[in-house]
Amino acid sequence: RKTESIADTVSLKHTYSGVNPLVDLTARAYYTATDLRQKDILDEGFGRRRSFDVSTIGGELYNVATFDAFGTTNTTTVGGDAFRDHVETVDDAGLAGNATPPGNREVYGAYVQHSIERGWLEVIGALRFDAYHLSGVVEETGEAVDKNGSAVTPKITAAVTPVEGLTFYASYSEAYRPPSLTETLIQGEHPPPAT
Repeated sequence: RKTESIADTVSLKHTYSGVNPLVDLTARAYYTATDLRQKDILDEGFGRRRSFDVSTIGGELYNVATFDAFGTTNTTTVGGDAFRDHVETVDDAGLAGNATPPGNREVYGAYVQHSIERGWLEVIGALRFDAYHLSGVVEETGEAVDKNGSAVTPKITAAVTPVEGLTFYASYSEAYRPPSLTETLIQGEHPPPAT
């Protein structure tokens, strides 16, 4: 099998700060794409073609504000991020969707985190909202798939520094991970030993 692959990555980042301690803004955008093309050059499949086009476009925006109040040092981070996956597959034999099914996925989230520090004690609390929308078609069955989901997850951390250079942490957090296209739209039999 003859294989050709092209991978592209573009990333832009901009920061804006220095006006006052309440503004330290960062914005980032990115694009990645992989174009993989295969052609059978041996055996009975001679001339069959298969291609995978996978792309992701996304970005994030967040601000870090620092201020002092009531004898404490405070840091508040507020932000959001989002990305979109797009997958196209073509296969003369109709097998490309077995491992890399075509479809679209949008994932987005927003968060706020606040840190309060006073002397030897620091407490950090955060909340994050995540959501996704996934769509595609299971080629083998023709079944249309359209899934959505969302969650709000917390985080709390306490740090104690009894002496310089020694810090003890206690933390609790939850996370939410949306499914990928391959986890949701995969078709056909799984490779052994799974059934």
